[in-house]
Amino acid sequence: MKSFQDRLFKDFDAKRVTGKDGKTRRVYTYVGDYAAWNLKDEELQRYKRLYLGAGIVLLVLYVWKSLMRVPLNSSPLTGAATLFCLVALMVLLGGVWQFIRAKKEMYLRDCRQMKDLVLWGSILYLIFELFGTIAGIVFLILNGVTFWSVMVILAGLVTAFLAFVFFTAQRKLTILEIPGKKQKNSPDEA
Repeated sequence: MKSFQDRLFKDFDAKRVTGKDGKTRRVYTYVGDYAAWNLKDEELQRYKRLYLGAGIVLLVLYVWKSLMRVPLNSSPLTGAATLFCLVALMVLLGGVWQFIRAKKEMYLRDCRQMKDLVLWGSILYLIFELFGTIAGIVFLILNGVTFWSVMVILAGLVTAFLAFVFFTAQRKLTILEIPGKKQKNSPDEA
C-alpha cells in the first residue's frame, strides 16, 4: 500500500538540487498528464460568466432567505436543511471559484477535482434545499402562511434550480486529456 505522500506526489519527479549556500533541497517537477476543457475559448468564457453570475445569485439568495426573520426559519427541520445547504454551498462555490480562475491547461488531477467539487456540491445542495423546501411547505400548512414565508420558499426553489443548472452545465463539460512529459522506464513504473 502506498503512503499518502506517494499518492500525493505520484505525478511529480523529485530531484535534489544544491543551492549557492551548499544546502540541498528537493525540487518537484510535474511530469503527469494535463487536462483542458473540450471547448472553444469563447464557449469556455461563456461558461465562466454563467458560473460567476449564477454563483453570485445563488449566494445572495441563500444568505437572504437564511437571515429572514420568519417563523419558518425557526423550524428544526428547515434549520437543519439550511445548515446542510451551507456546507454543500461552500463546496460548490469552492469548485466554481477554481473553475473561474483556471487556466486553459491545468493538471489532470486538479481538473478532475474541480469537476467533482461542482458536481457533488450542486447535487447535494439541490437535495438538501428540496428537503428544506418540502419541510417549509409542511410548516406553512400547519402554522399558517405569511407573505415573507412564501418568498423564502420561492427563494429556496430558485436556489435549488440554480444548483441544478450548475449540475447540468458541469455534466456537459468534457475533459480533454493531454499527455504529459512522463518518462518511460522511470523507477515508479518498474
